[in-house]
Amino acid sequence: MNRRMRRTETGFTLIELIISMTLLATITGALVATFITTNNANANTSERIHESNDAQLTAGFWTADAQAAGGIDPLRGATDPTLGVLAPTDNGNCALGSGTEVIGFKWREWASRDAITRGDSYTTRVAVYVYRSATQELERRTCANNALTSVTTLATRVVAAPSTSCAPTANCPGLPKTVTIIVAETNQPSTGAQYQFTLTANVRSDAQTARDSTNSQSSPLLVLGGSCSAGYGFHMQGGTGFHMIVNGDVVINTTDGPGCTAMSANGSPNYEANSTAIASGGSCPGGGCPAYAGSSAFGNPFASLTPPSTSGCGSGSNPAAVGGVYQPGVYPQTLVLSGSQSLAPVTAAQPAYVLCNGISGSSTTRSTGVFLYVAGGTITATNLLLSAPATGTYANVAMWNATTNDWNVHQATINIEGAYYSPNAGLINANGVTSVTIGVLIVKYVDFGGSSTVTVTGTGTPRSPILTATTGAALRTVNLSWVPQSFPGMSPITSYDYRADRGGGVFGAWTAIAGGAATTTLVDTCATSNTVATTCYYQVRAINAVGTGSPSNIANAGSAFDAIAPAVAINAPANNSRTGLSTTISGTAGNVAGDSPTVVVSLYSGANCVGTVQTFNVARTGATWSVPTGVMTAGATSVCATQADTAGNTGFAGPINFTAGHVTNLVVTNGGTVGKIDKSDAVVITFGQAMNPATLCTGWNGTTARKSSTVIVVVKNNDPATNGNDSLTVTDTLCPTFNLGKVDLGTTTWVNADTNFSDSNATKASSVVFDGTKTILTITLGTGSGSGANVAAQTMTYTPVAAMKDSAGNAMAGSYTFAGLRF
Repeated sequence: MNRRMRRTETGFTLIELIISMTLLATITGALVATFITTNNANANTSERIHESNDAQLTAGFWTADAQAAGGIDPLRGATDPTLGVLAPTDNGNCALGSGTEVIGFKWREWASRDAITRGDSYTTRVAVYVYRSATQELERRTCANNALTSVTTLATRVVAAPSTSCAPTANCPGLPKTVTIIVAETNQPSTGAQYQFTLTANVRSDAQTARDSTNSQSSPLLVLGGSCSAGYGFHMQGGTGFHMIVNGDVVINTTDGPGCTAMSANGSPNYEANSTAIASGGSCPGGGCPAYAGSSAFGNPFASLTPPSTSGCGSGSNPAAVGGVYQPGVYPQTLVLSGSQSLAPVTAAQPAYVLCNGISGSSTTRSTGVFLYVAGGTITATNLLLSAPATGTYANVAMWNATTNDWNVHQATINIEGAYYSPNAGLINANGVTSVTIGVLIVKYVDFGGSSTVTVTGTGTPRSPILTATTGAALRTVNLSWVPQSFPGMSPITSYDYRADRGGGVFGAWTAIAGGAATTTLVDTCATSNTVATTCYYQVRAINAVGTGSPSNIANAGSAFDAIAPAVAINAPANNSRTGLSTTISGTAGNVAGDSPTVVVSLYSGANCVGTVQTFNVARTGATWSVPTGVMTAGATSVCATQADTAGNTGFAGPINFTAGHVTNLVVTNGGTVGKIDKSDAVVITFGQAMNPATLCTGWNGTTARKSSTVIVVVKNNDPATNGNDSLTVTDTLCPTFNLGKVDLGTTTWVNADTNFSDSNATKASSVVFDGTKTILTITLGTGSGSGANVAAQTMTYTPVAAMKDSAGNAMAGSYTFAGLRF
């Protein structure tokens, strides 16, 4: 018998296969979900790391730049207003590289000071934060002395220009206490939330070093003062008969105290000085006070001066005068001068007159090269003429009053060439006529009134002129003018020097001004560009036979520059108008000296001067210009124009937006005999936008064909309005006027007499209808026939009427020409 073959057990049964596929799908789905979750987590983590890195990098530079910003102008001993946090439109001459400025910081790194001229060497540094919208980057650009030194990308994926703020707000631009930036980056992949970080940094303070003889200009009148105890540190009282003239700066170290002020002025005293500074904590209330500035305490330049020996002051007689001349040495008793008696110059062996009990009397003879050290007693001399030694330990010091006894110069005539130094007592004159001329006055306090004339000459060199700077009339120039300042007995001014900082932050060398003492004006070429104003800073100083005087105040002005661009304008076409495919662009242009004779006209294929451009260099005729466009692409079109001048300014006009070509196509079709205008021929006009059929015929919807005996297509023979060619128009007796316009058929051979195409039979009548979009208008000719036959293809022109408007209400304009058309 036949035995059945046993089936092999290899492979899967259907049940096993279904179970396997189910398990596999379950495991695979779980793995895919895990992978997706992990990938999302990794993406979020990666994004967070990137954004955190941006914040840390920005924070490092932000803090450093804010704390570096600012500085002091050492010439003025005041905060330099050109340094610190810059104004939003000020890049500190550090190019932005086509980015948008967010904020800028400016400071100076000081290198050295010239020991003779006190001129400073430094590097001006700027850090500008710039946002680039195209790449969404926050960038830090740095410059040194106007030259780019580095470009660092701080953050990427920044969604908009970061915002900044200062506290207090009024100190920006300038030196606020803090400055803050807020940076927003792109959204997180999973949460959609924006990542934002805020950074706040302290801006450095600019406390000044105490002024002394090594770090400031000369101050020939220094009131050492200290705490106010005598009722004043510097007191003046008087009217028109009182004069206090100081050739330099006045510095008052006194601070206010109970019942007294650092400086006071009663009446209307005549007071002249380059400047007046009162130490912090001191003031000068009242209308008679001069303008003054706050100051750190000024160091005593003679604090380290060693007094001469007072050995021999205990007892004994004074050395006798020999031939009316006293010799240097120790004078135990009061030194009394009389008549023409004088003092001999000091020597290396005898460097001083040590006056143990003061000096009195009167002398009419000047004693030169002397140094008087008043160790005790009082000074009551009423006529004293002294000149200090030029060399030695006490060079330029004529008198040192080491006592606490004030020198009352009541009814005295004092003329001291050199310094009077009295650290523990004052120089006073409560009343009476007094004439005091002293080179340098360094005392504890000053009190003058009555009809005194007090002149502090400094070194005898000229006083600081008063300088004014204004923008010049010529390009790149600044006008300087100054008023020289004099004092009694000053050697006449012989010439002037000036120096300039022309925008680099550093004064240049002193330069002689031609013309001598009579010249008090100068025109300086400040800038190197005719188109950019440069602010220049200036000082002037006077020179006489004694030497060179102190610099004037710092005056500044922006240079004259040509910032006026040529006045170019586009007059036609009008903005938002519609033209034909060809039109003429015209306008006006600048017509003054330096304006270019050429206007550059740019015609664009899109709105707002964007798209494919066609450029015309158009010669202007006087102040007008025009240029034909040629055939344009139908649709949105725009035009811009520019005109430059020789100074580099460029005038802009536009964009003027208009639509070129209301009609985008004109087609004629043959429905009867080729080359002959007859029944069933058609004219098809395609518009570039939807039209308003009601403007062709009142109440017409356009898509319901006008087709009856009332619709007449008229072909006029030799129409003068179409250059003598035959023309085609449409009339409808049910419309007061059918506002279609006219088609120039391009030749005179279609008809030999005016011909109407119409019929009362609906199948033979002319018709006019729009398609559903109202952009295609079809005119079909009814019964009628022209006389021509086998007329060749022609160039035809459609000229609509202004009453025909599109759906937006724009009137039609222009004429539209199409070639190769034949019925």
